[in-house]
Amino acid sequence: MDIISIEDTRRKRKEKKDKNTIPYIKLYKVILLDYLILKEAEMKKCIYCKCDISNDSVIDFCERCGKGVFGEKMLGAIVENMKEAQQRGDLDQGASASPH
Repeated sequence: MDIISIEDTRRKRKEKKDKNTIPYIKLYKVILLDYLILKEAEMKKCIYCKCDISNDSVIDFCERCGKGVFGEKMLGAIVENMKEAQQRGDLDQGASASPH
């Protein structure tokens, strides 16, 4: 019967553990990368500070920059008018796959 040291036992356990976890780590990285790609596709950037804004936004800048550039009242009027234009379909005129 061979005498196995504690360090050998620990090393074998670690090797076995590493063999079992590597596929999970690779799978996690793939899932994370796919998530980040999808998240990036869902967001657009503020034209002033480049922070992420929703693709559903009718304006191409964040609220903070909009208030800084136009002021709070003017920003409110711009957003309201842009939402009305979107409802009329005026914002989709340059789209290649227009729903109309």
